Amino acid sequence: MNDEYLERIRTAAKKHLKISPESIEIHSSLKDDLGIDSVDGLDLAFALEKEFQISISDKELAGLKTVSQLIALVKQKMKD
Repeated sequence: MNDEYLERIRTAAKKHLKISPESIEIHSSLKDDLGIDSVDGLDLAFALEKEFQISISDKELAGLKTVSQLIALVKQKMKD
């Protein structure tokens, strides 16, 4: 199940941030491994909101450190 979310996140990151999908792993750090800063984080959040039809608050976004945390948030939002 996480694989589906991971692939969709990879696609969104590639399209909106020009990050190589292969570099995005489940335990990747958004900042340290992927180089996502606050502006990139907003771009990614916007892309994921469109991709998954969810809403991600600034507070939620600020608390995310890893791809696995991002997947968990998306999964939670998909249930709501």
